[in-house]
Amino acid sequence: MSIYTTVNAPFKQIICEEDIAGLILKMAFPDQYSGHLAVFFTEVPVSELAAFINKFNIPATCLKQYYFQYIAPVYINKNLEEYLDYA
Repeated sequence: MSIYTTVNAPFKQIICEEDIAGLILKMAFPDQYSGHLAVFFTEVPVSELAAFINKFNIPATCLKQYYFQYIAPVYINKNLEEYLDYA
């Protein structure tokens, strides 16, 4: 399953991968996409997240900061946290 499909499956409103990347880089967490972003960080496999940040030139440290600021207080992904330990 693609990131696009995984992130958008539960919602009527859709978001593209480019917009997800932009939100992460801008450290923005808009309410209308909070569910999408939670799914992105908790249901997308870490290997796909790694490929995603490479594709969109997102520093791992930026992904880590975003995750711990916006996602981890509510939704925990231990596999991602292990990956980010090396970021």
